[in-house]
Order: sequence, then C-alpha cells, then structure tokens
Amino acid sequence: MRRVKKKGVKDVTGNRTRIFLAALVFTLLLACMLTACGNAGQTAAPSTEAAPAPAEEAPAASLGSLVITPETDTVDLEEAGATIEDLMRASDSLGGVKKIALGLTDATAEQLEAVCKAFPDAEVTWKANVLGTAVESTAEELDLSEAADADVAGLIKALAVLPEVKTLLLAPEEGVTTLSYESLDALAAAAPEKELRCRFDLFGHTADWTTEELRYQNEAIGDEGIAVFRAALPYLPALKLLRLESCGITDNDAMDALRSDFPDKGVVWSISIEGYTFMTDTTLINDGDTNLLYDGNVHLLTYMHDVLYLDIGHNHHLTNIEFVRSFPKLQVVIMTLTNISDISPLENCPDLEFIECHSCQIGDLSPLADKVNLRYLNIANLPNLRDLSPLYGLKDLKLVRICGTTYTHLTQADVDALKAELPDTFVSDYGGDPNSSGQWRYNTNGNKQDPTERYALLRQQMLYDLNWTERLSNSPSREEG
Repeated sequence: MRRVKKKGVKDVTGNRTRIFLAALVFTLLLACMLTACGNAGQTAAPSTEAAPAPAEEAPAASLGSLVITPETDTVDLEEAGATIEDLMRASDSLGGVKKIALGLTDATAEQLEAVCKAFPDAEVTWKANVLGTAVESTAEELDLSEAADADVAGLIKALAVLPEVKTLLLAPEEGVTTLSYESLDALAAAAPEKELRCRFDLFGHTADWTTEELRYQNEAIGDEGIAVFRAALPYLPALKLLRLESCGITDNDAMDALRSDFPDKGVVWSISIEGYTFMTDTTLINDGDTNLLYDGNVHLLTYMHDVLYLDIGHNHHLTNIEFVRSFPKLQVVIMTLTNISDISPLENCPDLEFIECHSCQIGDLSPLADKVNLRYLNIANLPNLRDLSPLYGLKDLKLVRICGTTYTHLTQADVDALKAELPDTFVSDYGGDPNSSGQWRYNTNGNKQDPTERYALLRQQMLYDLNWTERLSNSPSREEG
C-alpha cells in the first residue's frame, strides 16, 4: 500500500539521512588531514638504546717542546730541543711549515738531503762546525787561514754539508799558506768546484791566486825546484807565464812534462847549447854560419815548440832534421849546403811558407805535396832530385828556383811539365848562383841594393843585420812575438 504524504507534515527521515552523510564526509576528510599532518611532522619515537658517547679529541702533535698546530710554519730544532730524527717522525704533522732551522749539526750530507726532500716547500738551514766555529749553511766563503794539516779531515767533512761555499781562504792577509801541498790536494779533490786561495813563497817570489807572471833569472833553483813548481801551479789560477832562465835546470824532460801538464801556465826554461842559452819559447833559431848545432846536440831543439824561423844552412855537420817534428808552427826553413837528405820531418809543419834547401842531398819532395801555404821554394842544385810531380798540386806557389838541370837528374822536359802544371808560378830555371840570381834574393842578379820584397822580409825575420852572437842573444821569444 502506497504511503500517502499528508499535507503540511515535514519529511523528517530524508533530512536525517542528509545530515548523517554530511557528517560522515566531514569525518573522513578530517581523518585524512590529520594523517597527512602526522606523517609530515612525525618524529621518531625515542630509542630505547643509549646514545654513543662523544669522540675524544686526539692529543696535539709535538716536536720536543714545540706544540704543532695547523698554524705552525717555523721550526727551530735547537729551541725545541729536538733532533732531526724527531723532525722526520713529525713530518706528516708539519705540512704547512715554511722554515726549518736545524741548528748546529753533525748530520751527513745524505741526512740533510733527506730532510730537504721531506719538506720540499720549506727553507731548510743548518750550521756546521768549522775549526770550532758554527758556520751557516748559506755561507759562501770560509776563512781557513789558521787551519793545520791535522784539521783537514774535519774540514773535508764540513765542506760536504756546506754546498754554498765557493771560496776557501787559505792564507792570512800578510803571510803564506801553512797547509802542506798534500793537504791542499786533499781539499781540492774533495771540493773540486771551490776556489782555493793560497799564497806561497816560491824561491823568494811571492805568488798567490792573482799572480800572472813569475820570472826567474840566474837563481839557484835546480832540478829539485821542478817538483816545487809542480805542486804549486794548481793553486795559481791566474798564472800565465813561468819563466826560468839560467836557473840550474838540466832535466829537460821533467820541465817538458811540467809544460805539458799545465799548458795554460806558459812554462818556459832555458837550454844551454855549446855554451849559448836558448829559451824554449824562442821563435827564431839562426845557426847559419856558426855550426853550433850538429847531430849530437840538435835533439835539444825538440823542446822548442814555438819556432817560426829556422836557419841551419852552411852546416855540413847536420845530416837529419828529426827535431823539426817538434816545430808545428814553423813558417820559414833554410837548410842550404847541408848533408840533409830526408825532409819527411817537415810533414808536421803545415804552415811552411818559405823553404830554401838548395845544394844538399834531398831527392824526394813528396813531404811537400800537402804544403798548401808554401809560396817560395828553392830546390836548385839537388843532385839526387829526379821528380818534380809532388809539386803539381801547389797551385799557389809564387816562385820555384830550380837553376837549370846541370847538377840534377832532372831533364828540361821535367821543368817544362812543372811550368805547365803551375801556370801562375814563376819557375826560375836560369843558371847562375842559386841565391843571388834568378830573382830569388834580388830583382836584378847580384844587386844587393835591390832585394826582392820577400828577401827583405826574410832579413828581418832572421835578424841577418846582426852578427851571429847578437842573433843568438837577441832571438825573440813567443811573449815578444
């Protein structure tokens, strides 16, 4: 049966339903909001476990009495009362250090190098004991003038840890070096890069590191003095000339060895030949017409390495010129009218410019084949000469004096062939005197008032205007040259 709504009566049931639904929706929304807020601001429930205790701070690092902090940039081991070993153990805590003073130490060079490597960004300094004085590692000069031979071992040890030292003062301002040469040699060997400033009394002459020349004449030095000079020369760096004239020295081999071992010291000494003095640096040997030289004494000339001009002409006592091998600078040689037959020693004389060798026993000219500086050659009257071909390559020869073929085995064809090979050379094959004719000495035959330009120069080079004794005593030396 259908229910009939009465007019004027409210529908209470419908209203209640709507109110209930609205309340339900509100409740659900409120619950969602509370859940979201709770998740956002939710804090963990207090743990029932005990919280860990705070970590204890590590104790500060120290170096002796020095407490190391991140700000530590300077370390002084003496002030800290610490050792190098302590320093190395603390290296990990000293990353910011900029300056390290090790103080007076007996550490070795290797130990000091290890410290420097461990602290590459720090300035490391130290002190070394030198004759009882603490010397800074930055020192560049040491005064060792009071050192004794017994101190040398300690000095060598100290020098090993003083790399900045450049100069060792080994003599007082007024006085000489007291260390023995053996001690000096030991110091020099241990520190070859350092300058040793010494002062010596050498046979009455004071010599030090500034001395440039030492000249002795007629002084009693003798062969025993050679060893003294050998010991002193290494410590005379400025020396350029050591000249010993008539000082009783007879051991030429020992002097030659001294000169060879010290080529920058200008070692010169005198040699007596037949009572006449020759200095080993002479540039002229003119024995023409004097006959002081013979095969038995010419070996003494081998010690004279600076000879430029040599005249041994008119000396029938000479049969060889082996000594000329010691004349690498030779420019002019005259050996006319001698018994010389072999000129192979001239192979060691590349600068030869003038050769006069007529009227002797030469038969082979091949040693001249490479003498590209040769300009004047007199080969007249050589009875053993048969071949001119060694001269074919010497295109710069100016004058060759042959003087015909009368006294030789040459033929005119040989002479003509030479002329053909050397078209720019005056081949003087005229007869007559080998010297005075054929334009060898004079422009006109025999006219001494009309010398050629080359002969005029030769007279100056050979001191021909002096008599033979004056030539011997006035022979120029290398230093005068």
